[in-house]
Amino acid sequence: MKKILIASLFSMVVFTTTYSQTTTTGLVVLDGTMSFRLDKNNTTSTVTLTLKGPADRWFAIGFNSLIMDTNVDCVMMTGDNQLTDSYIPDALHHAPVADETEDWTLVTNTVVAGIRTITATRAFTTGDALDYDFGTPTTALNFIWAYSYYPIYDLYDPVNSGHGSDNYGAVSVNFTTLGTIQNTTSYEVTAYPNPVKDVLHLSFSSNTAQKASVLLFNELYQVVYKQEVTNLTTECSIPTATLPKGVYYVAIKMDHFQSFKKIIIGN
Repeated sequence: MKKILIASLFSMVVFTTTYSQTTTTGLVVLDGTMSFRLDKNNTTSTVTLTLKGPADRWFAIGFNSLIMDTNVDCVMMTGDNQLTDSYIPDALHHAPVADETEDWTLVTNTVVAGIRTITATRAFTTGDALDYDFGTPTTALNFIWAYSYYPIYDLYDPVNSGHGSDNYGAVSVNFTTLGTIQNTTSYEVTAYPNPVKDVLHLSFSSNTAQKASVLLFNELYQVVYKQEVTNLTTECSIPTATLPKGVYYVAIKMDHFQSFKKIIIGN
């Protein structure tokens, strides 16, 4: 069978520029599906959120908390163009409630390989008691995050609308100041064959990464295989012969790089 190669080369180049008035979390990878970056511009008193999540279901991130607690401020993507400024009404794990005023502005919204990436901006201080004040001096900030196991069309189904046992979490992230830097990092992941029958092969190339985390998801975003690769000079082989035929997604993380590929398992 002729091998069909799917190559994904991502290069990030940061040119010499001064950003002394901006602090950032940098890219924070939460799992194989969600990641975010939060930039605080102290000159304009605005915050920019770059958030990635599954394109066909809701995903959300909350600020200044490590648990689902009363009045935790959060932002939620509930549809193709539905960004909602929200808060958690109680500590009983109920769904977030929309604020009376939408203070986030959706700037970009793109979908690639089943992953939606949005950028949104907001003023540090909105005057809403339920909005976190990003102007509060801090070198670190806590975040909670979650996404649904089920597609958006089940969003209002009380049985299917919630998250599961392993697609939510919390993280504490340090802010760093963007200064005058010049750095180039590159990553490459090749997956073949596709469609695949018995074994999916992954090969890696990076000038900085020392290891890779590999997860294979089915169409319900359930993890069916995972592996930690500590030698990037060798291929990773994923056995697929016993898996049901259909659409799968393989997520690869190296450093702060994330690649998310659609794989077909069949004859």
